[in-house]
Amino acid sequence: MDVLLIGDSLIAWHDWQGALPGHRVAALGIPGETVGELLARLPAIRGRKSRADAVVVMIGTNNLAMGDLFFLPQWEELAAALRQAYPEAAIVFTSLLPVELAGIDGAAIIRLNRLLADAAGRCRCLFHDLHPDFLDAAGKGDPALFDGDRVHLSPKGYACWVHGLANLLAALPLR
Repeated sequence: MDVLLIGDSLIAWHDWQGALPGHRVAALGIPGETVGELLARLPAIRGRKSRADAVVVMIGTNNLAMGDLFFLPQWEELAAALRQAYPEAAIVFTSLLPVELAGIDGAAIIRLNRLLADAAGRCRCLFHDLHPDFLDAAGKGDPALFDGDRVHLSPKGYACWVHGLANLLAALPLR
């Protein structure tokens, strides 16, 4: 399966080809990228990778880091643009993780994830909700799954994500 991963540093800073053996993986993440920046970069991505069976998107954390909780319209625009650019692909949006950012509480991330999941359905995209898998017993981001900054992932965090993503990809019908 041809898998395209796009988004921010959580995509850029991992060996996705090594993590997803048996797939042909193109990981085109850019650290610091926001939803709007990814949307603007989509034509260049399409130029580099014109075909994919699955497009996996991790985006929105940098919007949160900048205090932007109102990126849903751009996110929906991105979903529609991806649906148009890759009409035969499964478009998979990954949820926001329970990161720790100044001024952003866990309840806000949960509310945003609900809105994003609803929007994904309207846009005929899949929503891969990792948020619950990254919580500890107290309902906060599990420190074992995050680096010291509580935003980026530890090797154990990537293993958790990869496990869920590999299962999701295996369940997709090939077109």
